[in-house]
Order: sequence, then C-alpha cells, then structure tokens
Amino acid sequence: MVVIFHSFSNVPFMKPELASAMWLRGGVDIFFVISGFVMMQATSGKTITTPIFLTQRAIRIVPMYWIATFAVMMQIDGEWLFKLKSLLFFPAIHPETATLQPVLKPGWTLNYEMFFYVIFAATLLVNEKWRIAAVAGIFGLLVSVAPMFEGGSVMQFYGRPIMFEFIFGMVIAKFGIRLPLIAVPLGVCAMVLLDPLAINRVVSLGIPAAFIVGGALGYESRLPASKMAALLGSASYSIYLFHLITLGIIVRIWPGAEADKMAFIAISSAMMVVTGCGIYWALERPLIFWLSQAQKQFSFANRQAGKAA
Repeated sequence: MVVIFHSFSNVPFMKPELASAMWLRGGVDIFFVISGFVMMQATSGKTITTPIFLTQRAIRIVPMYWIATFAVMMQIDGEWLFKLKSLLFFPAIHPETATLQPVLKPGWTLNYEMFFYVIFAATLLVNEKWRIAAVAGIFGLLVSVAPMFEGGSVMQFYGRPIMFEFIFGMVIAKFGIRLPLIAVPLGVCAMVLLDPLAINRVVSLGIPAAFIVGGALGYESRLPASKMAALLGSASYSIYLFHLITLGIIVRIWPGAEADKMAFIAISSAMMVVTGCGIYWALERPLIFWLSQAQKQFSFANRQAGKAA
C-alpha cells in the first residue's frame, strides 16, 4: 500500500490521480497496529530486560536505516544538525518540505516506531498486566498536552493520536482477538470511504487498520505456508526504506507523462519490491545475523565475567 501510494504522491504525472489513492496511506496505520501486536506478542510471558529489548530493536532498525539515510544525505547541502537529528530518530524540520520529516522521508514513521520502543521498553519494568495501561497512559498524556505547544514542535509530533494505533495492536495480542475474514475487506472499504472525510486519522485509518489485522490473524491458521509471503514479510523493512530511492531512479528513465499510467504503477511497484527483496537478501539479512550473533556473544561474555566475579 505504501509503495503504490508513493507512486502516486511522488511522481508529477501521477499526482492528478492522487485523490482517489489517498486511502492507500493507511498502510502506515496497519504497520503501527502490527508493531504493537508483535511487541506485545513477543514479550508476553517472558522475562526480557529493558537493555536487551532496546539492543535487539536497535540491531533490527538502526543499521539499515542509517545506510538508507546516508544514501540520500548527499542530496542535501549542509544542514548537519538536521542530518544528525535524522540519524538519531529525533524529529526535525526538513529544509525542503518544512515539515517534521527526516532525511529519509518515509523515516517519519520510524521516529514514532523508535519512540514506541522506548516507552514499551520502560513498561517492561512493571507487571505485564499493567503494560497496556502504562503505554496508553503515557500516550494519552502526550496527546492531551500537545495542543499547549506551538505547531511543528516535537511535543506536537509525539502528541498526535496516531500513537494510539500501537495500543490497538497491543490489545489484539493481549486478548487474542481474532476476527472473521470479512473484517479485512470491511476495513479496506472503511479506509476508502472515511479517509476523504478529513476526520481524525485514528478513526478513518487506525480503527480500520485494527480490523484488517484482526481479520488477517483470524484467517492466518487456514493459509498454506508460502515462501513468497515469508520473503516479502522478511524483506518488508528494506522495501520500505529503499522504495523511494528506487522510485527516483525509475522516474528518471521512464518515458514520461504520456506513458500508460497503470503500466507505470505496476512496473514501478514491482521494481521497488524486487529491489527491496534484493537488498534484504544481499545486505540486511547477513548484517542483522552478524550483529545478532555479536550481541549474543557479548551478552554471554558478560554473564561469564559476572559469574567469575
């Protein structure tokens, strides 16, 4: 959804059709719901320390994000403080768009993602039964005080109700919510119908995203194993990080506005996905494996040193 949406919103000759494709931005909202679900599911009933959790999340997120950021950083002259903030996942005003957006433009979602990880990691210190309430309370406080700050401030950025979509995923995981498959098309239809109304994003995209995730989970056990689906899931982060870079290259070699627009959507989307899968297989997969092994060896050495002491 994100790949196709950006094919409309970032390509001049596709923008006239953007209005009918705006609901596709709901892919980000599905992503947030899934993130909340995965974090809750992965830690439920387990003893995971805050440092270990944050280290694992950093290994998974930071290296590839930095590689993608450095790939586009050279296109921006100067602005070293802005670039540094981008690398540290700290919201900053982009010199070209004048919005709170990092060097790597899709990275604004990762600013939310990393903030969620930090808050979630802190709640690992409390009893698991209070985890959802703790995260929801912190997000609720941020949303309630955000209007007191000036527009474009960091507090307003983190005080957007979109943060509650992580909570939706946590609730789905905590209570084992599984919806009938019909929830998936109903969620998509809700996005298509509600998004043009310009109402709160959590209502128009977030709640439908929760229905889509719940419906997909309810049907998951009935689906046959698929190596292609597994590959796309594994490569989704690389696809997300590098799809706009790939799109920029495609636009430069594309015939132009007179070309078949549907052919452009199909071919560019396929190329963005294939490129992301290639980057995952050649770079992300071995890099994450090596870093994970190094982290395990470091943890083991620390435990042995502790025993010796």
